Amino acid sequence: MKPTGGNMVFAIRVVLVLALALGLSAPLAAQIQNGTFSGVVTDQTGAVVPGAEVKVTNLGTSFTVMVKTDGNGLYRATELPVGTYKIEVSAAGFKKAVHTNLALNAGTTQRVDLQLALGQATEVITVEGGAPLVNTEDSRLYETVSRGQVANMPLNGRNVFDLIQLAPGAVNVTGIDFENGHSTVVNGLRPDFIGFLQNGVSNKGLSGGVNTVPNADIVEEFQELTLNMSAQYGNSAAAVVNVVTKTGTNSLHGTAYEFLRNDILDSNEFFRNAERAKKPPLRFNQFGATATGPVIKDHVFFSVSYQGERFVTSAPPTTTLAESPEWRNAVIAALPNSTAALLYKNFGTVSPGTPKFDLTQFIASGRSGSGNGSNSRAGCRSASGSRRRPTVSPSFGRSDSAAAPALRSSGSATSRRSWTGRSGRRRRGCRRAAAS
Repeated sequence: MKPTGGNMVFAIRVVLVLALALGLSAPLAAQIQNGTFSGVVTDQTGAVVPGAEVKVTNLGTSFTVMVKTDGNGLYRATELPVGTYKIEVSAAGFKKAVHTNLALNAGTTQRVDLQLALGQATEVITVEGGAPLVNTEDSRLYETVSRGQVANMPLNGRNVFDLIQLAPGAVNVTGIDFENGHSTVVNGLRPDFIGFLQNGVSNKGLSGGVNTVPNADIVEEFQELTLNMSAQYGNSAAAVVNVVTKTGTNSLHGTAYEFLRNDILDSNEFFRNAERAKKPPLRFNQFGATATGPVIKDHVFFSVSYQGERFVTSAPPTTTLAESPEWRNAVIAALPNSTAALLYKNFGTVSPGTPKFDLTQFIASGRSGSGNGSNSRAGCRSASGSRRRPTVSPSFGRSDSAAAPALRSSGSATSRRSWTGRSGRRRRGCRRAAAS
């Protein structure tokens, strides 16, 4: 079947739309993922030097960008991957100036001004320096955690997103707010408003929270933006967390690790010791490896990571209260058509349990809502005005041991728990003496 002209036009339009979408998304991701160097080149008198050659080199991969200063002595090198750089400036009649060991973070613009001295081009002036103390290039508020800090900080469970709570304005709301967002409120905004990025690409679930937690050993840097972000971060109302992974360098690097928790190394809980109960089993192992290095030196690099987890445990047993079999049988016999009888007949307990307390103790304890026993309706008056105790005393049991008889009765009032007073009304607990 030959394609018609209309189908061909439609296919071309689809391809153009996809190409346009990809072309627009790539620069946005690059702006989030990469950084920029900018500055002014001047001479010793403070006059700008136009036309100076500026060479920016990544010390790890030898990636190089060449730019020139404009008429105002300004230079700007954009779309630079995260890493450590060296900037070289040369111009006719001046000594070469070199500024090295400059760390560049994701999505940041770092200003580095350079000054040239008169002399031969073969002479070099080298400056060892770091980032300026004050960022004058943008108004964003952000915190950056380097790979060295990620490796050395204690992370429970090796979850790098625990680092969110290091930023000012971040509060742990575990057990208070249950939205997706790593149990963290930043600047008072809801947890599921937090944005998550990995290498500039969205890592956020449809209902908030993070989709993928990267291996801590493969993280190059962890960046959290908390306020005044620019337009490319506009899909999240709260903080934006951007995790950048290692890309590989000209040197081969790798790690291997195993972290474990085991009940053999733990003591038992105080109350479990008091009950002579054994420790619950606990086997938690986290293991993995990472490797980065060159495929083709200065051109192609690789980065691989693996992490596995094995977790085996059981929750400590808890006591569950249930009615005793004798009580169930009494209810079924007395009220065979009641909802309680239907439930008792069809949904029995798995284990008969051990007597915990009887009805009198239950009412006296106040847990029944009948008071502490002195004003309880558990007893009732007969026609002569004397109080009598209830005739049925079921007990409640727990499901961790054998059962014992739980029903005690007196006279014929085992299955009938009502009586008729002088007014003829029926009341619970016992019968009038004349009607017993």
